Amino acid sequence: MTIKLIRATPTTDFDAIREVYYQSWQATYADQLPATYLAQLNRQQWHPETRWQTTWLAVTANGEIVGVCSYGAARNSDYTGWGEVYSIYLLPQYQRQRIGERLMKAAMKDLATQYEHYYLAVLETNVDAQHFYEQLGFKRSKHRYQQAIPDGVLTTMTYEKSKSQ
Repeated sequence: MTIKLIRATPTTDFDAIREVYYQSWQATYADQLPATYLAQLNRQQWHPETRWQTTWLAVTANGEIVGVCSYGAARNSDYTGWGEVYSIYLLPQYQRQRIGERLMKAAMKDLATQYEHYYLAVLETNVDAQHFYEQLGFKRSKHRYQQAIPDGVLTTMTYEKSKSQ
Protein backbone atom coordinates (compact mmCIF):
# COMPACT_ATOMS: atom_id res chain seq x y z
CA MET A 1 0.00 0.00 0.00
CA THR A 2 1.38 3.36 -1.02
CA ILE A 3 1.10 6.17 1.48
CA LYS A 4 2.29 9.62 0.53
CA LEU A 5 2.83 12.69 2.67
CA ILE A 6 1.25 15.97 1.65
CA ARG A 7 0.79 19.32 3.32
CA ALA A 8 -2.65 20.37 4.43
CA THR A 9 -4.30 23.20 2.48
CA PRO A 10 -7.31 25.43 3.15
CA THR A 11 -9.42 22.94 1.15
CA THR A 12 -8.27 19.87 3.09
CA ASP A 13 -11.04 17.58 4.35
CA PHE A 14 -10.85 18.63 7.99
CA ASP A 15 -13.68 16.27 8.93
CA ALA A 16 -11.44 13.40 7.82
CA ILE A 17 -8.68 14.74 10.08
CA ARG A 18 -11.15 14.94 12.97
CA GLU A 19 -11.99 11.30 12.32
CA VAL A 20 -8.30 10.35 12.51
CA TYR A 21 -8.02 12.15 15.85
CA TYR A 22 -11.18 10.57 17.21
CA GLN A 23 -10.43 6.98 16.17
CA SER A 24 -6.83 7.25 17.31
CA TRP A 25 -7.81 8.55 20.74
CA GLN A 26 -10.41 5.81 21.19
CA ALA A 27 -7.93 3.06 20.26
CA THR A 28 -4.71 4.42 21.73
CA TYR A 29 -6.04 5.57 25.08
CA ALA A 30 -8.64 2.86 25.77
CA ASP A 31 -6.44 1.35 28.49
CA GLN A 32 -4.88 4.64 29.60
CA LEU A 33 -7.78 7.01 30.23
CA PRO A 34 -11.07 6.60 32.07
CA ALA A 35 -13.80 5.18 29.84
CA THR A 36 -16.11 8.02 30.89
CA TYR A 37 -13.59 10.55 29.57
CA LEU A 38 -13.23 8.79 26.22
CA ALA A 39 -17.01 8.40 25.93
CA GLN A 40 -17.55 12.16 26.17
CA LEU A 41 -15.12 12.96 23.35
CA ASN A 42 -16.62 14.06 20.06
CA ARG A 43 -15.16 14.80 16.68
CA GLN A 44 -16.10 18.48 16.74
CA GLN A 45 -13.82 19.30 19.67
CA TRP A 46 -10.76 19.14 17.41
CA HIS A 47 -10.06 22.11 15.14
CA PRO A 48 -7.39 21.10 12.63
CA GLU A 49 -8.46 23.90 10.30
CA THR A 50 -6.82 26.42 12.65
CA ARG A 51 -3.30 25.19 11.88
CA TRP A 52 -3.42 23.76 8.39
CA GLN A 53 -0.29 25.75 7.45
CA THR A 54 1.85 23.56 9.72
CA THR A 55 0.27 20.15 9.21
CA TRP A 56 1.51 17.11 7.33
CA LEU A 57 -0.97 14.45 6.21
CA ALA A 58 -0.49 10.80 5.31
CA VAL A 59 -2.84 9.84 2.49
CA THR A 60 -3.58 6.67 0.57
CA ALA A 61 -3.45 6.43 -3.23
CA ASN A 62 -7.18 7.21 -3.35
CA GLY A 63 -6.77 10.32 -1.18
CA GLU A 64 -7.99 8.96 2.16
CA ILE A 65 -6.37 10.79 5.08
CA VAL A 66 -4.96 8.15 7.43
CA GLY A 67 -2.50 10.19 9.51
CA VAL A 68 -1.80 13.72 10.65
CA CYS A 69 1.07 15.57 12.32
CA SER A 70 0.77 19.22 13.38
CA TYR A 71 3.49 21.47 14.76
CA GLY A 72 4.46 25.10 15.30
CA ALA A 73 5.54 27.56 17.96
CA ALA A 74 5.59 26.30 21.54
CA ARG A 75 2.35 26.85 23.43
CA ASN A 76 3.83 26.17 26.87
CA SER A 77 5.52 29.10 28.64
CA ASP A 78 8.22 26.71 29.91
CA TYR A 79 9.32 26.44 26.28
CA THR A 80 9.21 30.04 25.04
CA GLY A 81 11.19 30.33 21.81
CA TRP A 82 10.99 26.60 21.08
CA GLY A 83 9.02 24.70 18.48
CA GLU A 84 6.44 22.07 19.39
CA VAL A 85 5.02 18.95 17.80
CA TYR A 86 1.37 19.48 18.73
CA SER A 87 0.04 16.12 17.66
CA ILE A 88 0.64 13.00 15.66
CA TYR A 89 -2.17 10.54 15.08
CA LEU A 90 -2.86 7.69 12.69
CA LEU A 91 -5.93 5.59 12.10
CA PRO A 92 -5.42 2.40 14.14
CA GLN A 93 -5.10 0.13 11.10
CA TYR A 94 -2.22 2.28 9.77
CA GLN A 95 -0.17 2.33 12.95
CA ARG A 96 3.15 0.46 13.26
CA GLN A 97 3.90 0.77 9.54
CA ARG A 98 6.52 3.56 9.83
CA ILE A 99 4.03 6.15 8.60
CA GLY A 100 4.25 7.99 11.92
CA GLU A 101 8.02 8.07 11.61
CA ARG A 102 7.72 9.67 8.17
CA LEU A 103 5.25 12.24 9.46
CA MET A 104 7.47 13.09 12.43
CA LYS A 105 10.57 13.44 10.27
CA ALA A 106 8.74 15.83 7.94
CA ALA A 107 7.56 17.93 10.90
CA MET A 108 11.00 17.92 12.54
CA LYS A 109 12.63 19.03 9.29
CA ASP A 110 10.25 21.99 9.13
CA LEU A 111 10.70 22.82 12.82
CA ALA A 112 14.49 22.77 12.44
CA THR A 113 14.27 25.59 9.87
CA GLN A 114 12.80 27.92 12.53
CA TYR A 115 13.84 26.59 15.93
CA GLU A 116 17.03 25.38 17.55
CA HIS A 117 14.99 23.24 19.97
CA TYR A 118 11.56 21.65 19.90
CA TYR A 119 9.51 19.45 22.19
CA LEU A 120 6.33 17.43 22.49
CA ALA A 121 4.06 16.26 25.29
CA VAL A 122 3.04 12.65 25.83
CA LEU A 123 0.86 10.91 28.38
CA GLU A 124 2.91 9.41 31.17
CA THR A 125 1.05 6.12 30.61
CA ASN A 126 1.76 6.01 26.87
CA VAL A 127 4.96 3.96 27.00
CA ASP A 128 4.75 2.93 23.34
CA ALA A 129 4.75 6.57 22.23
CA GLN A 130 7.62 7.37 24.58
CA HIS A 131 9.74 4.65 22.96
CA PHE A 132 8.76 5.93 19.52
CA TYR A 133 9.92 9.46 20.38
CA GLU A 134 13.14 8.19 21.92
CA GLN A 135 13.88 6.30 18.69
CA LEU A 136 13.56 9.64 16.88
CA GLY A 137 16.15 11.23 19.19
CA PHE A 138 13.89 12.95 21.70
CA LYS A 139 15.06 12.98 25.32
CA ARG A 140 12.74 12.88 28.32
CA SER A 141 12.72 16.18 30.22
CA LYS A 142 12.10 16.95 33.87
CA HIS A 143 8.76 18.64 33.12
CA ARG A 144 5.49 16.98 34.18
CA TYR A 145 2.02 18.51 33.93
CA GLN A 146 -1.29 17.45 35.40
CA GLN A 147 -4.79 18.24 34.24
CA ALA A 148 -7.97 17.20 36.02
CA ILE A 149 -10.44 15.30 33.86
CA PRO A 150 -13.70 13.54 34.74
CA ASP A 151 -12.85 10.49 36.85
CA GLY A 152 -9.12 11.12 36.87
CA VAL A 153 -6.03 13.16 36.17
CA LEU A 154 -4.03 13.39 32.95
CA THR A 155 -0.30 13.44 33.60
CA THR A 156 1.86 14.43 30.67
CA MET A 157 5.60 14.57 30.37
CA THR A 158 7.65 16.36 27.77
CA TYR A 159 10.34 15.13 25.44
CA GLU A 160 12.89 17.52 23.95
CA LYS A 161 15.13 17.57 20.90
CA SER A 162 17.68 19.93 19.42
CA LYS A 163 18.02 20.25 15.67
CA SER A 164 21.70 19.33 16.06
CA GLN A 165 20.77 15.91 17.52
